[in-house]
Amino acid sequence: MTQKNQAGAQYISSTEWKLKRLCQRHYGDKALKQRRLTAHYSCAQRWGTKASDVGTMCIALSATRLSSTHHRSWFFTISPLNNKGFTQSIFRRSNGAKQPFLYSCLLCSIFSFPFSFFLLRDAFMTGCNALPLYYVVILVLCISSVELHPVEPLVASGQVGGRTDVSCAQIRVWNHTTLQTVAVLGRGCLGNNVYALAFGTREPDWIASIHESRKQTWLTIWNWQTSNSLVQHKIGDVTIFALKFDPVKPTLVTGGKGHCTFWTIGTRQDAMTLTPKSALFHPHPQPRAVLCIAFSPATGRTMTGDSTGNICVWSLPVPTYQAERCIAAHTDPAGVFSLQTTSYGFVSGGKDGVIKVWSWEFQLFPLSGEGDVNTIQLGESIRCIACVQTELGPSLSQLVVGTQTNMLQFVDAGTAAVERIINGNGGDFLCMAAHPTEPNIVCVSSTTSHITFLDIDTQDVLFQTLIHEDDGLPVAIAVSIKGEVAVGTESGIVIVLDSISFGGKAKARLLVDAEHGVGHVSFSPSGDMLACGTKNGNVHLYNITTHDELASISCGKQPHSSDWSETGQILRINTTNRLLYIDTVEKQTIKISELDDNVSFVSSTCPMSYETQGVWDHSGVVTAVCRSPTEPLLAAANDQGQISLYRYPCLSGKAEARMQMLHTGGVASLVFSCDGRVLLSAGDADNTLMVWTVSSVQSVL
Repeated sequence: MTQKNQAGAQYISSTEWKLKRLCQRHYGDKALKQRRLTAHYSCAQRWGTKASDVGTMCIALSATRLSSTHHRSWFFTISPLNNKGFTQSIFRRSNGAKQPFLYSCLLCSIFSFPFSFFLLRDAFMTGCNALPLYYVVILVLCISSVELHPVEPLVASGQVGGRTDVSCAQIRVWNHTTLQTVAVLGRGCLGNNVYALAFGTREPDWIASIHESRKQTWLTIWNWQTSNSLVQHKIGDVTIFALKFDPVKPTLVTGGKGHCTFWTIGTRQDAMTLTPKSALFHPHPQPRAVLCIAFSPATGRTMTGDSTGNICVWSLPVPTYQAERCIAAHTDPAGVFSLQTTSYGFVSGGKDGVIKVWSWEFQLFPLSGEGDVNTIQLGESIRCIACVQTELGPSLSQLVVGTQTNMLQFVDAGTAAVERIINGNGGDFLCMAAHPTEPNIVCVSSTTSHITFLDIDTQDVLFQTLIHEDDGLPVAIAVSIKGEVAVGTESGIVIVLDSISFGGKAKARLLVDAEHGVGHVSFSPSGDMLACGTKNGNVHLYNITTHDELASISCGKQPHSSDWSETGQILRINTTNRLLYIDTVEKQTIKISELDDNVSFVSSTCPMSYETQGVWDHSGVVTAVCRSPTEPLLAAANDQGQISLYRYPCLSGKAEARMQMLHTGGVASLVFSCDGRVLLSAGDADNTLMVWTVSSVQSVL
């Protein structure tokens, strides 16, 4: 029985009619306007084998807080418990500071709000939910702050408030060796968010927190052993970036936007009190924000780094705290984001991309011989520094540095040697495509307008090119069987790049739709034809050899996915509410009844199709699907962050599935490597690309 929709498109079979109803239910115009079809994510890559060495440095790094004028961010990574287990690393970034994180049997990543907090343990391969990652997600929460205990193997994490009692704002203290929660503080009384945490140094049972409630910022000191609040003080409508206990005096220091306060901790009638004293910068310039705080380990001398690029050294309170010395450390551009202290001196890093080593005379560290340096230029904004632990304490010369562009580097300040630990990226990733012949290569584009080929095994950048800013952001990308790359931009231009083996230079510029922009591109199986979908609902076909336009076909709505038949004659298109078929020889749309019964497609990236109809009966709106090139496996993802594996084709809503939910928001893109060995998933809300190891269908389903 043939039925028609309002647009007149025919759906011959009851199956196709069901798909139409699903399209209307799940892909309505209103819903699709709210849905982001391009992915913003950073990348998860295979880390390698030196887990213990990297973990040691990252433990040192984990105590470092990243702060900026607009965002708070942290590094926190714990070394693996053994060398088995999760062999992927996860890179994450935020809208401000960007951070890379790992890794193996224990992974704990803390990011600027809103982000996720992962604890992964080893051996996840035994057909546990979904893709054969390795073991189980113990906790997935939104975390905004983290702090390591100075003595015990404990970590405190501040949770962003959710919609349920379980997900309300709270502080959790847990043992990072056993992964057991030791204490839960402030459940139900911390408002929307816990912005900063600090363990006491003189009193290790204390922990201070900054939270916001009813547009007011509050400072609270807790006894985490008893889960009791010892004292609470309202700060006001102030944004706090830094919080730290004085290691020598009973004092707590807070720094933020237009704020630097020293809090004296005392007692009155057996109750703890907090007495604030505002810092006086005069005669030195008043900064817009205090970004980081550090103390001399021997004397407890307080230092702050601020948004003007100055390091201020503070005197004792006579009668109040006053900046007795102001060092212009990182002023071009201005900003001191990190201060780390040792018994020999201290290290600073700033927005200018420079690391400086200082003595406790507050001068650059004296050079003792040829080749010694006290200033190291990294070329990009430094967000955190950690001193590597040695037998004699924190080292002044061996540093781990995190930068704004996701880079994690080891720096030897004695010789100025810089070694990359983790490669990074300078902006949000917009889209990705797997190389059709190289199983370890993925091509990604980012908001920095870079097109980058990454080796997911070694984390190396194989090739990178920059799209000119006049061409707009590269929002669509495809790689042909010949290695050529098509990049669709917001300005309606498609740029065809040569294979990276031939230099990756631009071969052609195709002006497809200057008014509406290009939102989707795909190559035919032979690589001779290119389909470009524009945001006004047209599909343009190009001969990739002559660069001539072959046809322009209207689809009504913006195309967001497509599949080519093995012969390259039929192109299956999904728009926001329709399933269409295009005959690329006749240059027109055709009805499903006109298709050859034996037609088969080389891919399955259209969420609305006969082979993928069973994935729609599970929860959430399906946002991406893809088929393994080597196994009868179908991967599907939804707007809740869930990834599912089905046996291909998936025709029934009751089909068996392996499911995993690791992304904190919707999944915008899925792609298998050409050998089917790994699956890459791109998170929409959490800006994350994860690499999943996939075994055979027999061990998965």
